[in-house]
Amino acid sequence: ASGTEKTIDLKADAGITMVDGALTQSTKGNIRYSAAGTLSVGSLITGGHVSLTAGTITDSGTDDTDVTATALRIETTVANGGAGTGLNHIETEVELLSAHVGSGGLFITEADGLQIGQTTALTVNRVNADGTFTGSTVVDMAQATLISFGAVVLETTTGGIETLATGAVIATGNVLIKSGGDLILGADLSSTAGNLSLDAGQDIFQSADLRTGGAGTTIELLAARGITMADGTSATTQAGAIDYTATGDVALSLLTSNSGTINVTAGSGDSVLGAITDNTALEAANLVSTGLVTLTAETGIGGADVSDIDTTISILQAGNRTGGSIVIQDSDGLVITGTGMQTFGGDGSIAVDVAAGDLTIGGPVTANGAGSVTLNADAGSLTQSAGQA
Repeated sequence: ASGTEKTIDLKADAGITMVDGALTQSTKGNIRYSAAGTLSVGSLITGGHVSLTAGTITDSGTDDTDVTATALRIETTVANGGAGTGLNHIETEVELLSAHVGSGGLFITEADGLQIGQTTALTVNRVNADGTFTGSTVVDMAQATLISFGAVVLETTTGGIETLATGAVIATGNVLIKSGGDLILGADLSSTAGNLSLDAGQDIFQSADLRTGGAGTTIELLAARGITMADGTSATTQAGAIDYTATGDVALSLLTSNSGTINVTAGSGDSVLGAITDNTALEAANLVSTGLVTLTAETGIGGADVSDIDTTISILQAGNRTGGSIVIQDSDGLVITGTGMQTFGGDGSIAVDVAAGDLTIGGPVTANGAGSVTLNADAGSLTQSAGQA
């Protein structure tokens, strides 16, 4: 369709198959494909929007771009429907994506940057038997969020990924969001029974909550630069592990697990920079768990006064490798265990204060150089296990 904003509409009561390399193209008009069965996509190109609705949606080829458009709306209409597969993703070059799919899951590889959010209503003109389209427009309604009753795998080759306020990601299965650039979370991301893995080629900016609901399901964030949690945001598991690892700084709001391990690393790999900081205005907990908490940084873990890392945890080990201090304020009883608490560079000090309950030293507590060690149990006992320095 070469006319200005002329639309293309394909509808089948069974399936639609585009052979690999087949092309449907409009200059700026919307493209709508709707099938009751399987829709196998070749190449759709437009300066407008694309809507794909089918029982399930597959890629007829392998590496070619399947959809090039301003916005892409995906909807599957059967319980086990999905878009793409783990072995053959739907390849896109779009700016905005929304999707509602069944247990088959959603598998997308985007060529550059991508936003997840509400796609506007898409209208096409369906031609009548008399050759006109008078009174024969078809509308796919506006669609927000990204919902999958299976897995979600969303990757960008080079650009960043941003979830807008209308772009919550809600899944039943495992979720992998991997960005070639920044990963900006502006809407909640959750899975009722799967694990969450977020991987950024640059920074992760978390301005919404992360949550898993299944027993033992985990949350993992990995950033090639830094991770910043906005004040008031959280990551929550029932009993699964939480891991935040960045080459640079990690700024914390709240990580909470009933009994899972929590690991925070600032300055991973060969980096000699990276601090773990408190990014909240109030003295509320940054870390909550009865499981083992491990904090590792290059240039500091917490700071003086309101900059300390606030915890409601049971077991802790922490190390600072290059410089800076370790400052921990715990609410109700703490055991220092394993590798203990140590600074390995500069004159980094160690300060631990337990507001209520006991402080038990079950691992080495050593400050490098001229650094000092201050251990306080404000309303409980301070106990050092035999043989510990």
